Amino acid sequence: MRTGDVFLGSKRLSPYDLPEGIQRRINQGSEKKIYISADARAKYGRVREVLEAIQKSGVENVAFLAYEGKPHPVH
Repeated sequence: MRTGDVFLGSKRLSPYDLPEGIQRRINQGSEKKIYISADARAKYGRVREVLEAIQKSGVENVAFLAYEGKPHPVH
């Protein structure tokens, strides 16, 4: 979000907590692919932190979702 908040599903997390949260979801059966929804207002530094956290989780398949108009939340 433009505020710098990061979500995994509907749960707000810090980028520091993302690797553990991602691994927990994978262990529960989620696919090993991450979808990032960030619009033009997102701060580059925060997006970079999220990408680094994803890399630490071991997930290599990352997709960016782009929308025309208002973004839709991803859960």
